[in-house]
Amino acid sequence: VIAAVSLGGGASAGREGPAVHIGGGLGALVAEGLGLPPRAARTLLACGVSAAIAASFDAPIAGVLFALEVVLGHYALRVIAPVAISSLAASVATRAHLGDQVTFSIPPLPETMLTDFPLAALLGFLAALAAMAFMRLTLAVPAWLSGTADRLALPLWALPTFGGVLIGLMGIWMPDILGVGYEATTEAIAGEFSIGFLLALIAAKLIATTITLGFRFGGGVFSPSIFIGAMVGAAFGGIVDQTPLATAGETFFAVIGMGAVAGAVLGAPISTTLIVFELTQSYEAGAAMLVAVSIATVIVQSVMGGSVFQKQIENHGYKLAEGPQRIILQTVRVREVMNPVSRNEAEKSSEGAHLYEDDSLGRALALMEAEDIDSAAVKRRGGAEPVTGHISRTDALLAYNKALVDAHIERTR
Repeated sequence: VIAAVSLGGGASAGREGPAVHIGGGLGALVAEGLGLPPRAARTLLACGVSAAIAASFDAPIAGVLFALEVVLGHYALRVIAPVAISSLAASVATRAHLGDQVTFSIPPLPETMLTDFPLAALLGFLAALAAMAFMRLTLAVPAWLSGTADRLALPLWALPTFGGVLIGLMGIWMPDILGVGYEATTEAIAGEFSIGFLLALIAAKLIATTITLGFRFGGGVFSPSIFIGAMVGAAFGGIVDQTPLATAGETFFAVIGMGAVAGAVLGAPISTTLIVFELTQSYEAGAAMLVAVSIATVIVQSVMGGSVFQKQIENHGYKLAEGPQRIILQTVRVREVMNPVSRNEAEKSSEGAHLYEDDSLGRALALMEAEDIDSAAVKRRGGAEPVTGHISRTDALLAYNKALVDAHIERTR
């Protein structure tokens, strides 16, 4: 609801992010209602995400790959069928409801020249710069504003009110940056903007999206990254057109830039390549897209250390880049491993080193290592009971090893 009101009011953010949250949330809700195990719950989460992407772009294949590439992080055979079925069902339902309406119109692309592929590689470098600027602003500014608002004890309505005024003033000067921005994206792809105006749109969209996310409006980053990428590509194509080089033209590079920036920001090079292919039905554009997005993604991953989603999760304390072994230590809780004790045993063991039920498995192992002990008492945070259980180093290591094996099986079968 917040995202719908924000985007309907002109906030400069994406609609795909909220759609993905809704789809994934519905999948998780169904899994919880049916009492499914975590592995099945993650599969249903991916089903919801793939359906959201497929419905947004009428791109069912890209929806499947996005869920596997970004959400699950693996391509295990057992998850492909349910994810593919949900993606196709969403695409069919969307077509039945909206017809052949497309997200944005892409005119037929001209014939690709040999020079277009090295130019696509160069565009990949520029796309990486745009993606990094976008990520730095949309990660740093909202965090700073949130901290400032908390320190000043501002009411919840203060930031959106002030942010709405700023975005409204920017919209008076440049209305193309308001909302999702796919109308302006379509015009840029069609070559209707001058180079100077394209550069102004890039800067204005960066600022407007940063304000939107920083001042607590609802929305995602997919659409803004597509918008910025299309403007970068169109400006690049307009500059190249003024040289003696024979190229496919501004429209071609606008499409390539659109996918390259979005793929680098989201950490989804394969998915965005497929979105471009499904929208253009051009193998040449798909090949050039793969060149540009690969270069952009490698640069962004090397400099930023991950995609915008990974950085957001890391800001909450989870280090995805270190693999499942680190995530398990951060997500498994002591309450899942401890052995409950009776009241008499609890009263006898209330002294010494202790943990809380909601502590992580990693904290439990670190405490036992630091104190050089083989077990620790467990308490309920804020509870009246002195001790609710015990956890031993052996039980903790057994639970860790079992979780590692389960994670390996999930990723390979």
